[in-house]
Amino acid sequence: MTLKKYILHQLREMQREMTVALRGLSPEQLNARPPGQKNHIAWIVQHCCVNVDACLHLSTTGRFAISHTDRFLDWPTSPPEEGEQFPDANALLDRWMRVTEAGIAAIASLDEAQLLEPGQEFGEEPIAQICLRAINHQNAHLRQIWMALGVLGLSSKRWPTQGTWLANGD
Repeated sequence: MTLKKYILHQLREMQREMTVALRGLSPEQLNARPPGQKNHIAWIVQHCCVNVDACLHLSTTGRFAISHTDRFLDWPTSPPEEGEQFPDANALLDRWMRVTEAGIAAIASLDEAQLLEPGQEFGEEPIAQICLRAINHQNAHLRQIWMALGVLGLSSKRWPTQGTWLANGD
């Protein structure tokens, strides 16, 4: 397996896991916070969208794939304010799919040598390393979402078994 195939597989897995976690959540569930955490699920997803867009699309093309509010472009972002409104699950899933599809397409357009070159963001860090950072960052936040879903009693309905799964495509 080439480095490019490995990264694309991991990006598709990242995309799929967030989709499984979000699908069908109510506004109340989206506002659930993992135990001991300040950020709720909707905030985490918005944050992950910006991070994935910056790491995958911005680093390779020099621009974001979708527009993001200043609230999530300013680093570090602060926890959600009491009463702050966030998109519903369908809107969040739409944002997630658009940003990940654009990022995956941007990475897929590169060859193996380009993956080892510095990205347009993050200094001299190679694009492959930026991709792995995005995957690991998103997976850390996905664990937070799983904790919140577990507290709500929703985890067994979303992940009844852990079977073998391989991403389609390159």
